[in-house]
Amino acid sequence: MAANNKIRMVWLAALLGILVWNGAVFLAPLLRGRGHPLSALIYAAFAPTCHQLPGRSFYLCGFPLPVCGRCLGIYAGFLLGVLAYPFVRGFSRARLEFEHMPPFSQIQEFAQQLSASTSYPILDESKASRVVLLSKLNKKINDCRN
Repeated sequence: MAANNKIRMVWLAALLGILVWNGAVFLAPLLRGRGHPLSALIYAAFAPTCHQLPGRSFYLCGFPLPVCGRCLGIYAGFLLGVLAYPFVRGFSRARLEFEHMPPFSQIQEFAQQLSASTSYPILDESKASRVVLLSKLNKKINDCRN
């Protein structure tokens, strides 16, 4: 039961963060209409993640939202997905899977082995190098599971 409470707390924290994030999207033009300086801070906070082109943004109170329509759709979809989680998956079946992950040292060792055994397959655009990379990665993942 304690694990369920942890999962609920993580879900609530994520939901709260997403609500604040999405709320800021709609708060910025409202504050801008009133001349509040916090509006500029909100627009600046969204600037690294969105181009903020006025022609691609929705407007509220005569001012563009601090994100374009595409970014707004991503944020709204993420909010809807988190809201739907308890109804679709439920908290009783959820588990935190961190104990099954390989330690960071194993991941780092695998990355070193991979880079030593291949000639930068990420940079090579050939299909064969991607197949080799994926087969090695798949084998290593299966080895970690066993």
